[in-house]
Amino acid sequence: MTVQSAQSLPGSLRLEWVDYARGIGIFLVVVGHTLSGVINAGLLEPSATTGFVHDWIYAFHMPLFFFLSGLFAERSLGKGSRRFVSDKLRTIAYPYVVWSLLQTSVQIFMSRYTNSPANWETLLSIVYVAPMQFWFLYALFLCFLFFLCCWHLALGRWGFLGVVAALTVVQTQFGLGSWGIIYQAVANLPYFALGILASKLVQNALSVAKWPSALAVTAAGYGSVILFVRCDGWDDGFRRLLSAISGIAGTLALAALLSRSRLLVCVQRWGQASIPIFVAHTLASAGFRIALQRLAHVSDPAIHLVGGVLVSLYVPIMLAAIARRAGFDYLFAWPARTTEVAGQSRATAL
Repeated sequence: MTVQSAQSLPGSLRLEWVDYARGIGIFLVVVGHTLSGVINAGLLEPSATTGFVHDWIYAFHMPLFFFLSGLFAERSLGKGSRRFVSDKLRTIAYPYVVWSLLQTSVQIFMSRYTNSPANWETLLSIVYVAPMQFWFLYALFLCFLFFLCCWHLALGRWGFLGVVAALTVVQTQFGLGSWGIIYQAVANLPYFALGILASKLVQNALSVAKWPSALAVTAAGYGSVILFVRCDGWDDGFRRLLSAISGIAGTLALAALLSRSRLLVCVQRWGQASIPIFVAHTLASAGFRIALQRLAHVSDPAIHLVGGVLVSLYVPIMLAAIARRAGFDYLFAWPARTTEVAGQSRATAL
């Protein structure tokens, strides 16, 4: 199978691997959360196997998203600082607020049935305390703002990486106060910074990747994560960084392999709908589990796991499709202005 050069490929085809990488990542998010939900509901006993699966997924799946965001951060900043901030408010801060309010409200009213009950104080505190999985959107937004500030200080890519490394040391040795989300943001800033630093290298490499090398990197990357998580203390310090980088490399290679072969197109669809899936999958999964357990009296963990994963992936996709057909564009992001959409179209055409 021949592969065209990056320069000769249209932009939409050249970056199909990005959708696949996001699709793999969001699938792992869904599997991890569904597995935890089934265990917390008492439907499945924790075991060495479930613990290993949990550790393998959590070794790299969220660092992957920060790395992918870093890959295109500099390009996004090329639109100008005002546009940069506006885009992040529309696509990150807005769904954070809308879906944090929505999910927390449902948790309050359904607290007797959920694994994670909430109260009105939880609802009011979303300004500074991110509920459940929404820490990612809050932390990612802070990463983008921090990058913007550093860029205006003319630090460059290497300077930004140096500041991030110093900040990581300060957090480890001295702490950064009592605001919890700061720790989550700083813990993932190295992957964001590495994405910025390796942006051109990664995009060029994946655009010309052939299947034997992609397959080898996939096996080596994911195999390394297995070796890391089987060791005690793997999630501390430098070993955690190495395990995350290994998983990211394996995922990117697998994404390139899938995009070249056009296998598992559903994974690409998951990636294209990663934001709807991320913000809505917990409600979908919990609703499915509660209905199955309380109403249908089904307690088979396999049914809960497989059904929960499918519902978590496809209910948000269907919800996004319904909203789009109804002309309601405010469910997952604040709509861009007409002039911005036109500008994006021109940029894509170029």
